[in-house]
Amino acid sequence: MRNRVIAAALLGVALSSSQPLRAQQPPTAVVVDFPADKRFPPGVVGITVPSHGVELDATFYLAGGANPHGTVLLLHGLPGYETNGDLAQSIRRAGWNVLLFHYRGTWGTAGTFSQSSAIEDTAEAVRFLRDPANAAKYRIDPQWLVVIGHSFGGFIAGYEAARDPDVKAVAMIAAVNLGKINADPKEREARLKRWETQLHPVRGATAAQLFAEAERHAKDWDYVQWAEALRARPVLLVKADDQNHADMEALGAALRQKGAVALEQTAVATDHSFSDHRIALQTTVIHWLEKLGVDSPTSSTQVQPGSAESEVREALAKFIRAFDDLDWEAFRLAFADDATVFYPRAFPQRANGRTEFEKMFKTVFEQIRGGRTTAPYMDVQPKDLRIQVFASTAIATFHLDDRAGFLNRRTIVLSKTAAGWKIVHLHASEVAMVGTQM
Repeated sequence: MRNRVIAAALLGVALSSSQPLRAQQPPTAVVVDFPADKRFPPGVVGITVPSHGVELDATFYLAGGANPHGTVLLLHGLPGYETNGDLAQSIRRAGWNVLLFHYRGTWGTAGTFSQSSAIEDTAEAVRFLRDPANAAKYRIDPQWLVVIGHSFGGFIAGYEAARDPDVKAVAMIAAVNLGKINADPKEREARLKRWETQLHPVRGATAAQLFAEAERHAKDWDYVQWAEALRARPVLLVKADDQNHADMEALGAALRQKGAVALEQTAVATDHSFSDHRIALQTTVIHWLEKLGVDSPTSSTQVQPGSAESEVREALAKFIRAFDDLDWEAFRLAFADDATVFYPRAFPQRANGRTEFEKMFKTVFEQIRGGRTTAPYMDVQPKDLRIQVFASTAIATFHLDDRAGFLNRRTIVLSKTAAGWKIVHLHASEVAMVGTQM
């Protein structure tokens, strides 16, 4: 264990495992109200989204600031007693717009409900967010569209992302696998009885009809089969102690088998609605969104999409994801061949060039992995990130809150190359805080 702790100290990271979610420091977006932009304050508007002749009732949480924002399409379950409004508020504080809507035939929205129509409604909501007039009106950056769903909404989120390669990332929270709900007779009966008591807000469909619909689409609606379509983008899987846990595990295994480039999995010891872990759920989702490289209101300046700083942020986010997941190929390719690395505590000598730093990191990877096979293995959370860009050179500085009594400081220097931004120097240092002892 001591070797693993030393290895983790290289970047000041916290070790993770396949065990249930450990305590994490909530990000500021979960617990802090930021000063509002007086010209472009955050807001909430009630709108409708057109879908197949029906106007879908929707709520649009708008982030503050004049620049276009990444936007999250947040999909509720069936019927959606838990709408995850608290999660929507935290996501907005993190600098994203958030759109919630009701499917046709639910909660007073016109039309009749079916699972197929909900799939259609979600595609129309995505089209609405990409419409140039709507993007201008609501300050949407259509290049940064993320779909997040809970329960039935998690299934829909995965379905939409699997069929729309321009969705930037997807998060599936305790997602039901509709392709498998009829597979086990005992579990089918338990689930069917529960659905029969919960469909009061749903018009035009009974539980038995919905199960029959799922049976007709069993092959296409088995989300484990979507792994190939999802593997190339960031995917977050959040599991609860519910009937969907095993299917979520199977999806994670399929994504790993397909070589998913940015998979994060978390298990939370709670019920299907995350009733006693709402802060933990928000913390997990916000940390994941932060790694995508989109600007946040915690930054002192807004970042223009496509700018050099935006490119640097995305390069850093990919590097951190690779380190969290111990993805060796993605990790090593984040560095330039002649990069240098300093680790004052564990490795006092400077590593010069690819041969030396790769030899060092290969040892580190094995120590951190410790025989485990499920990513993520760590949870690197940069704090107070600042990026300075000087033509083709960028300096990123931040700290990590991983060791009580110490400020763990990090400096990463990147250079713009024909292959993108590459790390040319990484320096780790730490200092004891006032009133603490070494």
